[in-house]
Amino acid sequence: MRWRDPRSLRRTVSGRRSRSARRRSRLRETTRVIWHDGLNGAPLVDSAWAGAEPAEFERAFLALALHGTFGAGTCRVQAERYDSAGPRPLPARFTVTEDHRRLLQLAWWRPSGIDPKYPFGTREDYPIDMALGLGRAVGPGYRISEVLRSEMEGLYRDLWIVVGLWLDAVALTPGRYQLPWRGVRANWGLRQTPPPAAEVADYQAKVPRIEAAAHAGDPVVDRLNAEGRLFGKI
Repeated sequence: MRWRDPRSLRRTVSGRRSRSARRRSRLRETTRVIWHDGLNGAPLVDSAWAGAEPAEFERAFLALALHGTFGAGTCRVQAERYDSAGPRPLPARFTVTEDHRRLLQLAWWRPSGIDPKYPFGTREDYPIDMALGLGRAVGPGYRISEVLRSEMEGLYRDLWIVVGLWLDAVALTPGRYQLPWRGVRANWGLRQTPPPAAEVADYQAKVPRIEAAAHAGDPVVDRLNAEGRLFGKI
């Protein structure tokens, strides 16, 4: 595969200004949030568009996930955004806290939602990963109290609602945005704070060298490090 200028790559993955704006509008209009009942359970983004045009859906979702802005606060819950079989009743209004925002950042996302087996790290006992990520007190041997476990499980069920509120409220100015060269990775969350322009420029400068190394069959550590710095946990 031949080298491409980073600016060309940027156009390829993001499209023209009007087209990328239409993608994001279509994502909001066609998407519901459902709850995956298997394993630990997980909020998933469900869209007929995702099945028909997965690459287009992924580009729109990644632009919102990695460059959109979303803050804490009380929001009106739009019931039509959700499947009826969720893990908790839908309120008329819901308050998104900084804990909720941090969990969206920490979660391990697949292209269509949070990983139901390992939602926040390498432990199937996910409340421990949540407690560590939120800076809660964890005992020797990674033991947590039943009170803390109950709190973490409640926050996790809240994310079914919070993901829908994020879809409704995440802000992104129409334009072109740099996306990861290899698409979504499981350990990327929803940033909610755009990466600085200087970091985006640094990533674009490294793309030709990283791409050439990967396609030559060499180790891709440089690519993973560059993508991790730009799109990873914050």
